[in-house]
Amino acid sequence: MTNRASGGLVSVEMGPRGAALVKVDGHNSHSARLSICEYHEGASALKQKNALSDAVVKYGLTGCDCNLVLHPSEYQLLLVEAPKVAPQELKQAMKWRVKDLVTEPLDSMIIDIFPLPGDAFHGRAAMVYVVAAVEEVVKRHALTVKDCGLNVVSIDIPELCLRNLTALVEPNGQESVGLLMLRESGGLINLTEGPHLYLSREIEMDVGLVAEVSDSVGLTLENKPDQSQDSLLEPLALEVQRSLDFYESQLGKGVILKMMVAPTTKDIGRVVTLLDEMLHAKVDRIDLNSRLDMGDFSPALLAQCFTTIGGALRCEAKQQVNLLSASLKPQNDWLSPLKMFAYLTLLLVTLMLASGVLSWNVNSIKADLETAHSRLQLMESELRELQSLQDEMTPKAIQNLADQIAAAEQTLARRTRVATDTGYTLGYSRILESLKQAEIQGVRLKKITITQGASKFVLSGEMNKPKQLPDYITQLSQEEVFSGISFEMLELYRDNENNRSIGFTLATKSE
Repeated sequence: MTNRASGGLVSVEMGPRGAALVKVDGHNSHSARLSICEYHEGASALKQKNALSDAVVKYGLTGCDCNLVLHPSEYQLLLVEAPKVAPQELKQAMKWRVKDLVTEPLDSMIIDIFPLPGDAFHGRAAMVYVVAAVEEVVKRHALTVKDCGLNVVSIDIPELCLRNLTALVEPNGQESVGLLMLRESGGLINLTEGPHLYLSREIEMDVGLVAEVSDSVGLTLENKPDQSQDSLLEPLALEVQRSLDFYESQLGKGVILKMMVAPTTKDIGRVVTLLDEMLHAKVDRIDLNSRLDMGDFSPALLAQCFTTIGGALRCEAKQQVNLLSASLKPQNDWLSPLKMFAYLTLLLVTLMLASGVLSWNVNSIKADLETAHSRLQLMESELRELQSLQDEMTPKAIQNLADQIAAAEQTLARRTRVATDTGYTLGYSRILESLKQAEIQGVRLKKITITQGASKFVLSGEMNKPKQLPDYITQLSQEEVFSGISFEMLELYRDNENNRSIGFTLATKSE
């Protein structure tokens, strides 16, 4: 991906509060330099377009390649297990896998994917991140940037832009690192190893509390004199530590010792200090200066354009997305869809007139020969099988087969007697169907044990609230299979894997 002007890449991000334009020169070399960095406040689409157009003219960027970065509110990022299909079919397969997870009809969205590294989750399951964005929104932004004079060659997402920044700081990928970004819409944490993104997770948090600790985000909040600054940050620290623990235990990538915090428009030094005290990892602000010449741009401006800077560092990588649809890609006039259709139609008619009849005859004969050859091979295979069976059917083999049939009949008769003696005649299907009918929201069965001819039941599961269990038992008693059955034992316990759930075990009386 190159730039026709000076070898750098332009990156643009348009959000609900303003638009950013960035250009990085020579980011694949040791002399990478942030040459352009502008942020234009204002929610008006027209105001943003005019500001970007003026910047393109001001810096002579007309025709330069541009990586357009979507705002986090304009797409969904879903982590989904990949089906076992050919690589070239994976993207299409993932569309149908997420059709019930996206917020808009599937045919109105643009879908792209990027895989997790193969060693994630100890190699047990192949996981894929799916990016889904409304096509109309993406198209509107792309046409705006195109009208400003830039050549849109890719449409990116912030998660991968931030990955580019951590890869710049840790190019060798010898240790795993984390990057925490605090935004007004919430937090975002990226866990990476070199250029590989293993986990990207939105963190729900009260940004106002973080602002109250740092006294720098600029939001007006009520005072909370009864809470210390440490306690205000505990929910954020807990969410970050959970992500680090998941990376170590579930993804199997070891302990993260370094956590970096992205810059904000105000100083959050107090927040960084407190997080460093609360987390196992060393927490500090990210420092790009050793790898990128940041120029004389102010810290506040660099914070506003931080994600966009990562967009300008886009390079060829296995984990990459491009939501630029075919209808938005630049085309030469002579390759316009209408003219291409006319050219192809004329060529097709000419070829049909020149070789239509001869080609049809040759293909027909060839198809007949292939069909006959296939039938002959099938007949030869069946003949060999029949000859093999004839050789194997000796008197001794026939007697062995008869003995096996007799043994199977005895086993069937014995199992029938056991079922009759124990009174078990309902069949498991009716029991399972009754359990299905008795389901209520918030109660989930995890284990079912049926003994003593279906007269002894042990049900184990979990529920969200204790008061849901009596309702569930009432639902069971209304099913014919469980009519008249009494439970003699109830055990409640807290689920170690999910502290929000309550485990339970129900057992009926033995006959």
